[in-house]
Amino acid sequence: MTDAQIGVDLKVAEQAVNWRQTAANAAAAAPDASMFLSLGDQVEGWGDLIGSDGQYNAFFSAPQLRNFRFAAIPGNHETYPSELSTRHFKEHWNLPNELGDTSNYFFEQNNALFIALNSNNKDDAGLEQQAQFVRDTVASHGGDKDWVIVLDHFAFHSHGGRYTSSDIVRMRNKLNPVFSEAGVDLVLNGHDHMHNRSYLMNGLTPKVPEAPAAPGDVLTKDKGETLYLTLNTAGGGKFYDYQGNDGKEYPGMTLAESRERGLNQPTIAFWDQDYTTDYSVVNVSDDKLNIRSVDSADDSLVDDVTLVRSGATAKPSDEKPNVPAEESSSQAVIGVGVAAVLTGIIGAIVANFPQIRSAVEQFAAQFGIQI
Repeated sequence: MTDAQIGVDLKVAEQAVNWRQTAANAAAAAPDASMFLSLGDQVEGWGDLIGSDGQYNAFFSAPQLRNFRFAAIPGNHETYPSELSTRHFKEHWNLPNELGDTSNYFFEQNNALFIALNSNNKDDAGLEQQAQFVRDTVASHGGDKDWVIVLDHFAFHSHGGRYTSSDIVRMRNKLNPVFSEAGVDLVLNGHDHMHNRSYLMNGLTPKVPEAPAAPGDVLTKDKGETLYLTLNTAGGGKFYDYQGNDGKEYPGMTLAESRERGLNQPTIAFWDQDYTTDYSVVNVSDDKLNIRSVDSADDSLVDDVTLVRSGATAKPSDEKPNVPAEESSSQAVIGVGVAAVLTGIIGAIVANFPQIRSAVEQFAAQFGIQI
């Protein structure tokens, strides 16, 4: 989830209700989720941040946040009204494996490596620091991971009105090639308050398939290819209209019409703006990475995309129930123990009642037990 941004136009209570509902729906959709992620702009800033009725208290009023691990990154609104406001973000989250005091950090979960970036530092030095942090982290911790996922607040590939902004162009030109070179599989973004999915990108070059993108896509990624997903707001305080490649905004534009009129940016495969809050569920397995985005208002599907690697072959676990190794071992041990107990009981019965031996042997044979 991203951009709860509680406090837009000082409507803290109203947006807190929306946020709590989105969090509740997300938790209900994935009750066994290992964690929650928030991609920045948890609060609006420019108001009461930490008072009894403040924006942070409203954000943490969602009870689900007390039941799941919860990771977050700072957005630009965490810096308002000044950079001093970032201390409130740091007061509310522990950032594991942080690079100094930069809010760039990483963690490992379910054999995936998550790299969280503080993308508020958009000058050349800040971008190089982020780039090197990604390189170093993947080199040190990504070798044995199935997937590498970057969390970055600002949207690299989005129709939310900033695609050609100078700072976004600079970020895209600097970081996208680094992500591909380092082996990043997925980049999750926020900021633009609408849903956007890029093509698979090798640096700045999109891989455009023949068929138009649609929910349900399974994308086979080659080495060096990265998918970028920009998620819609979880708080609903504001939304941005679709902006075409002509620089004009088109309220109410549809995906089909934008394609028909040739208005989409060359790196964006799919987008959605229905002006309602969304959440996304990320499912990670050793051979698949699936992201399912849902409209929180009515549980309708926004997007569903799965990443698989080029040359990947089906594993035995794909053809039978997915049982963790330790659970599978436990079941095997239990099975052997039960068989031994049954053998002993049946043997005792036969010893005491030899006249029914034949019937007992037939019964035991059904379970692979010989007496």
